[in-house]
Order: sequence, then structure tokens, then C-alpha cells
Amino acid sequence: MENILKSAVLKTLAYSDIFDFPLTREELHLYLEGFALESSNQLTIETLRQLAEVETEKGYLFLEGRGNNVALRQQREEWSRRKYNLACRTERYIKLIPSLKMLAVTGATAAGNAEENSDIDLFIITAPHRLWTTRLAEKVITEILGIRRHPNSPKTNNKLCPNMYLNASQLELPHKDLFTAREIAQMKVILNRDSTYEQFLLANKWVRDFLPNWYCVVTSKFQIPNSKFQTAGKERLEAKNSSRNTTDAQIAISHSPCQELALRRARDYYRSVAGSIANLLESLARSLQLKYMARKRTTEIVTDTLLMFHPDNQRVRILREYRERVRTLSSQSSPTAL
Repeated sequence: MENILKSAVLKTLAYSDIFDFPLTREELHLYLEGFALESSNQLTIETLRQLAEVETEKGYLFLEGRGNNVALRQQREEWSRRKYNLACRTERYIKLIPSLKMLAVTGATAAGNAEENSDIDLFIITAPHRLWTTRLAEKVITEILGIRRHPNSPKTNNKLCPNMYLNASQLELPHKDLFTAREIAQMKVILNRDSTYEQFLLANKWVRDFLPNWYCVVTSKFQIPNSKFQTAGKERLEAKNSSRNTTDAQIAISHSPCQELALRRARDYYRSVAGSIANLLESLARSLQLKYMARKRTTEIVTDTLLMFHPDNQRVRILREYRERVRTLSSQSSPTAL
């Protein structure tokens, strides 16, 4: 095996080992760091066994001496499945919020690596300029259902923890690193309106620098850049315009030009009023929540397009530990291996 591929394999397994998470051959291919391969068939078990630092058991790959994580992964996968199913059942209520464009399970539950008493991380994308009202509505619903995790509460098992909100007007994430790329790759989308997920991937093309195989596999299904959502969006727009033209034609037949003009002005007026009311509610929701957050602010990122709760604590720690493990592997391997 060439050194650059060996390096990618060991780095990928080292990152997953931080989470005590052995990988299948297919997962190793998808998450292979910075090295593009056409197929997982290029990573045969026989080839991987040639690496002294890599061991296999029951179809899983892991670093030498870490075979005990196989049984742990299998147990955590069952806990994760239950938590994911709970999130899916909750989606039927949260999707009642019209400004919610995407809902995804993230973190350990999405990766299939949740502990029995862990919570369920959620990632939410809202309609443009509706971040604060969407969050308020989502908070009310999850509070009523009694499934929302509260800060500093010891009760975390199966509680929903929405820890990231993104406004669809600005889909590019601020952190562009391996940790964020893996979080994106592992998340499971359970609600996707107006192809928001596809647009999210387009806005974060930097992910392919870290995970070229995963990005290629996933985006090929969406046919990016000539994606289905662009075609579908065009078709919806044409259908909408056609319907509007038909309605306008009916108005023109049924009413005089003066009446038609009055009806159009009334329609535009009510749309303007509705938009103004929505903007007012957004402003009020923002003020209310910022006032509440002020008493508990720590390292959160809070803007009008992005809310990230405790974004750096785990990310910085994981990336630091990853670099340390890579250095350790490098010192144990041949000088050109990593």
C-alpha cells in the first residue's frame, strides 16, 4: 500500500478511535481523510491487514489493540437506533412549524455511537429571517411534549438538544475542519423542505477537501451542480407562474380593469401586512430570547443567521486529541507513513 493511502487510512481510524468507534470497510472508504478513491473495493481486507497498526474483527477495522470497541459499537448502535426513532416520532409535531426547512439528528446518535443515557442532538435550518420565531415555536412544542433537555439538568436520556440553528439565507458554516466535516457527513436528515439539505451541501463544498469520497457519493445522488433541486425549483416556479397567470386571466375575464387593479393592490397590501407582522414577531422573539440567554451565555455563537451552543468545547478538544494521536502513530510508523 502506498504511503499516502496508508497515512489516510491510519488518520481516519485514529479519528474514529477517539470515539471508541471501529469502522466497516465501506465507512473507512467514505470517511477516508483527504484521499479520493473510486470505490471501497480498492480497500480490500487483505490489503488493510498488511498494515501492522490495523486489526479486523467481525467486519470492523480498528487500530491495534482496540478490538474491545467492536462489542461496544454494537451495543451503542442499538441505543442510537432507539433514540433516532424517538426523534423521528417527534418530527411529526415539529414539522408543523412552516418556517422550519430542515431537521437533522447529529452527534453520537446520528453516528450510531450514542451512550444509553445521552441526549439527542438536533440541527435545524430555518427560512430566511425566521430563525428566532422558528426556535421559539420549536422550543414551545418540545417543552409541551416534555422531551427538551434543559441546561445543567441531570436528566439527559432521550431528551432533545437542539444545539445548532442556521438561517437559510446563510448556509455556509464558519468552522471548516475535519470535526465539522465528519459531523456533516454523519448527520441524519429527517425533514428536508425545498431541498434545503442539498443547498446546504452546495454551500459547504469545502467538506470534500476533508472527505472527498463521502462528498462525491452523496452529492452524485443529488446531481450537483446540475442538481434535481434546481430543476424542481424551476418547475415549481413555472407552475406557480402558470397558476398565477391563469388566475390573472380569470380575473381579467370576470372583472373590469379597474376592479382587477384594485384586487391586485389589495393582494399586495395584505402580503405586505403579513410580512410586516412576521418581521415584528421575529424581532420580538429575538429580543425575548437574547434577554433570556444573557444570563447564561458562555461560549455560544449568537448571530441573526446562526446559533451554536457550546460550539468550541468539544470541537477544539477532539481536534487536539486527533493531532496528538496522529503524532503518536507517526512516531511508531515509518517516517513517510504519516
